[in-house]
Amino acid sequence: MAEKSSVLATPKRIKALLSSFIHKDEKENVENADRSQAEAVQDIPRSYQPRNRDAYFARVETFSAFTWFAKPIEMSPLRCAQYGWENFETDVLKCVSCKEIICATLPNAWESELYAKRFEEVKAALSKGHSTICAWSDSPSPDFFLTIPLLSQTDVVKDFKKRFTSLTQLKMKLPKLETNCIETEIAPESLNDVIQMLLKVVQGDDESDTKSNDDPNVLTVACMLALCGWSNSSTDSSSFPTVSCQYCRRKAGLWNFNQLCGDSDESTEVVDSSTQPITADEAQPVTKKRKYAEMSKDALNPLTEHRSWCPWVISYSTVMKPTQPLTESPTKPVTKPSESPVVDSNTLPGWKALLACLAPNTSPCKDNTQKLTNKQQTPPNQAWKAVRKLLKFWESDPKKK
Repeated sequence: MAEKSSVLATPKRIKALLSSFIHKDEKENVENADRSQAEAVQDIPRSYQPRNRDAYFARVETFSAFTWFAKPIEMSPLRCAQYGWENFETDVLKCVSCKEIICATLPNAWESELYAKRFEEVKAALSKGHSTICAWSDSPSPDFFLTIPLLSQTDVVKDFKKRFTSLTQLKMKLPKLETNCIETEIAPESLNDVIQMLLKVVQGDDESDTKSNDDPNVLTVACMLALCGWSNSSTDSSSFPTVSCQYCRRKAGLWNFNQLCGDSDESTEVVDSSTQPITADEAQPVTKKRKYAEMSKDALNPLTEHRSWCPWVISYSTVMKPTQPLTESPTKPVTKPSESPVVDSNTLPGWKALLACLAPNTSPCKDNTQKLTNKQQTPPNQAWKAVRKLLKFWESDPKKK
């Protein structure tokens, strides 16, 4: 036992002997540096949660249009949050684990050489800008966090129905829609067919889900908003209804748009105010205010109201490398390579991919998805044989036919 204790005490004696040659201030600096590094190592496991979807979108929510703007899609908030970065200040990123900081300011776009060089530096820093002890560099959040999950038909219908049901609770507070962007992809005459198909998906075998909402305008608006990724984010008692997107964290106040009940509310307000005697001078400002309110409000565009980097309106196929999606829960089995998603959401904007899944017969991207999922190539030797056969047929004597 005495020999063992002396062996254990030897490193302590050597450390004390070497420390005696160090100046007191330098010794304190070394101890403080060791202590801070040890604290940093202890903090990393608590903040390093790459597969936690809530923590991922909490990082995405730190980005705003005022502090992170005019950035390429490769530097979108979804991409930055994938590597553990949050928006600390204007054009500044900070790692939630190692606390490293990246300045992501880009030069003017017309300075093409400087812009391209700086862009590549910042893009590389997203994965390599962490400290050596930080795990985000090698193990970021999975790629499927950046896309709309369309792996199961049952889950797709369930999520769509959940958004639709929440939106129908707003009833006549829902906004009027501007569908110009959608009509460029879907012919106006077939848009009604798409809506009817989506309503059948929501109803299923039980039509009681939509019996409480007899107004077809409510059902139509709820279908289109749910198709484009919007859901009701306001409480039942709130007098300021809002809709929000889970991915780009955009919240739109419906009071800024023309609502389905807007005309009736304005007429009721005018009738109620006319019961009180007012002078001609007081009536003129009220009329001007009402006209200004009508002119300032517009219909809601369910696509352009998303942020430009939202997966509901763009495709991330050029940003991500194709990887096999995995399930979030470690208790569930990993998706087998032989299993394919319902629609490849990496190659299409989210709303198109969802429409191709819910209503494939009326989807504007049906031909596109079929080319992507059922692509078949004819071998060159068979193609040449077919060409030669056709040439021989046309060069042969027509009398022998």
